[in-house]
Amino acid sequence: MNKSNPAGQETAGKSGPADRFRAEWESVLTHLDEARLSAHRDSVHQLRVGIRQIMAHLNLIGSSESFRLLSVLKTWMKKPGKIRDIQVQRRVILQYVNEFPVLLDFDAFLEAEEKKLCGISWLPSRKTVNLTDQAMKMVIPEIEQSEISGDYLIWNRQLISVLQDMTRGMQKINFNDPESLHDFRLVVKRSKYACFVLNEKYPVDPWVLEKLTDWQKKLGKIQDLDVLLKNVEQFASGNKDRLKNFRQIIRFFRLRQAEGIESFKEQVRR
Repeated sequence: MNKSNPAGQETAGKSGPADRFRAEWESVLTHLDEARLSAHRDSVHQLRVGIRQIMAHLNLIGSSESFRLLSVLKTWMKKPGKIRDIQVQRRVILQYVNEFPVLLDFDAFLEAEEKKLCGISWLPSRKTVNLTDQAMKMVIPEIEQSEISGDYLIWNRQLISVLQDMTRGMQKINFNDPESLHDFRLVVKRSKYACFVLNEKYPVDPWVLEKLTDWQKKLGKIQDLDVLLKNVEQFASGNKDRLKNFRQIIRFFRLRQAEGIESFKEQVRR
């Protein structure tokens, strides 16, 4: 993966799963080095995308070691996830500062929070990375053995399980509950990454991949607004005058979120 590669897109070429895993893990290591130099929005995003791709591989392997490494990578995602949330909020509100200049006060608050998070150790230590790198290289022979034997049945069952989770998730969606939509977004994301990992051995209809990618984007925007609304309300509630100034802004973002939910609802029901 490289910076020009959209999130979740498969690695170019005709390499098998082992080569893909090896290349994507090397990409994660590169993005870790870049993130140590700067917590810029792009470097944080690329790091998280790369880790998610590796997590998709590990989830499909289904061994005890792969699940252990999954747990390790989940801890790596937490702090970058918080930084990414703030960066996304800042990007969203800066679109509306001309209409609502008071949002600059909230942006200054977010900027301070971002600096605070970046000022602490938000990346795994180099020792932890080296130990994880060694463990990742021990997983590659498992993937290579699957390629030699042609035994992708376990991977196929894992993929079916992921897609079944998505089907069940669709049946349980509560469109009036952002948390329910967020849970479904996580299922969609896992399904999309799993499909990309196995696409060469188990080709997926391009329409399905496009649909999963589109759903993830739409649900992501709904989730971003949900997080933004919670933080704006918390920021405004600490001061009576500030709350008065932010009431219109809160109504505005709620309306944007409702429009996004309605658009997604119509798409799902087609």
